[in-house]
Amino acid sequence: MYRYAPILLAVLLTGCAGSSSSEQNQQPQMQAAAAEPDDDTKCQSQGFQPGSSDYAQCRKKLDFEHIKAEMGDTYSEREGTIKALLGRPPF
Repeated sequence: MYRYAPILLAVLLTGCAGSSSSEQNQQPQMQAAAAEPDDDTKCQSQGFQPGSSDYAQCRKKLDFEHIKAEMGDTYSEREGTIKALLGRPPF
């Protein structure tokens, strides 16, 4: 019985460590959810109906802009590296 105690302890500690990282991952998701109503309003104000392909493209574009803004200088460096390797912009 006692020989399984280290395994049980390792499993329990792994579960505890995973719960703290999931809390950290929730913050960016909450920020993204807060931006969603604004993005929805922007796309609808441009005349795109939810569910249409134009609406989906609008939302993708806004999501890309949010990601690009979050990455800041890192995005520019990444884009430059990809352009140098491929000989064209990445997107």
